[in-house]
Amino acid sequence: MFAGLLELGMKLGVFQRIKQKLIGAPDLAAEKLIEVLQEITKIYEVLDSELNDYLVIWFIENDFNNIERYRRTLISLEAGRIKPRMEEARGHCKKIKKIYDRYLTPWFKRVLDDNEFFETQDLFNQLDMFDLNMMDAIKEVADWLTDRASFVMDLVDANKYDEVNFEIRNDRKMILPDRQKISDIMTELYSLLADFIEISKGI
Repeated sequence: MFAGLLELGMKLGVFQRIKQKLIGAPDLAAEKLIEVLQEITKIYEVLDSELNDYLVIWFIENDFNNIERYRRTLISLEAGRIKPRMEEARGHCKKIKKIYDRYLTPWFKRVLDDNEFFETQDLFNQLDMFDLNMMDAIKEVADWLTDRASFVMDLVDANKYDEVNFEIRNDRKMILPDRQKISDIMTELYSLLADFIEISKGI
C-alpha cells in the first residue's frame, strides 16, 4: 500500500551521502533545498496524520462523548478526507523539479562527483515522475482508509464496539512495519532540514 512512498524514501538517502560535501561548499541554493525537503516532508506528514487519526480510535461502551468523538472521525475518514489533503501535498512535486533544474543543478555540479550528481538527478527525475505515481499511491491509501472506516462504522452503528476495537487493533498490527519505515523517513527528513537550515544561516 505504501510502496511508492517507501521507494522515494530510500532514494532520499542520497542526501545523507552528499550532505558533508554540500555543507563544506555552502551556496545560496541551500534555501531552495530546504524548500524542497519541506515539500517532500508534507506528503509524509499528511499520510501519518490520517493513519494516526484512524488507528487511535478506541470505543468505550456507554461513554457517549467517546462514541460521538470517534463517530465523527470515522464519518470523515469514510468520506475520503485524506484524498484532497494528499492531493494538495502532491501538487508541489512539479515545483520541486523546477527548483532542482534552476537552482540546485549548478550547486550540485560544482560540488559533487559524476556518480553523486547522477544520483541526485535520478532522485529529482523520480520526483517529477512521482507526480503520476502519487495519484495511484493516494488512491490506494484513501481507498483502504475509506473502506476500513466504512466497515467499522457499520459495526459502530450496530453497537458492536468490541468488534470495532478488535478490527482497528488488527489494522494497526498489519501496517505497523510500513508505518515504522515512514517514521524513519520522516526522521531523516527532519534531520536533513535541521542541517541545511543551519547551513543557510551562515551564508
